[in-house]
Amino acid sequence: MTIDVQIHHQMKAMFVIYTAGCNSRCVTCDYWLDEDQTGMPNDALLGVITEAWARGLQVVYFTGGEALLRAADLFE
Repeated sequence: MTIDVQIHHQMKAMFVIYTAGCNSRCVTCDYWLDEDQTGMPNDALLGVITEAWARGLQVVYFTGGEALLRAADLFE
């Protein structure tokens, strides 16, 4: 997987779509219909966050599907 991220020196927050998977069946969204529920690999995500943190990143927001479906992977 190739991840193209431009990190700006003034960037203070980052929004990450960690996974498109979701186990809820909300009528207001369709994330649960996505067949690819693997999401971003942890090593790629950690590399991007580490580089951005060194340049002043302060907050990472997880968005997309239900990030806690992969909580064991995220916090290993």
